[in-house]
Amino acid sequence: MIRPPTMKRLLFALFAAGIVGFFVKPAVVIQNGSETLALFWRFQEGTLHFINSVTDRPVDIHFRITSTFSDFRMVTDELTEQYYTAGGYDVNDRLKPETTSILRSCSIRGIELTIGNHHWHIEGGCLEVRLIWTL
Repeated sequence: MIRPPTMKRLLFALFAAGIVGFFVKPAVVIQNGSETLALFWRFQEGTLHFINSVTDRPVDIHFRITSTFSDFRMVTDELTEQYYTAGGYDVNDRLKPETTSILRSCSIRGIELTIGNHHWHIEGGCLEVRLIWTL
């Protein structure tokens, strides 16, 4: 005999679903038109790595997953930073407040993206990661 759920059980189930929904960050990863699903966790960190095609120097963009991709920070050499900013501002001051639910990058020379234990490498194409929900 199946007993109907009690109010206590329903509230517990809603609470548990809310906790899971808060911490689990599902995403769609698109590589050159091919879509896959990935699961991330809130507060995981990631890095987008590529070589700047003009300065031929490495660029790392670090970020965290909160409700969205946030807390961006660029690490590169001074010449490459000046290429992006024309020497007019500190790139990290501008990146820090940015948030987005979609990471999108294209490169002929290659892109490496690492989020938690997930790793993608693509050359001559585009890579996109879309968070499915931003609770």
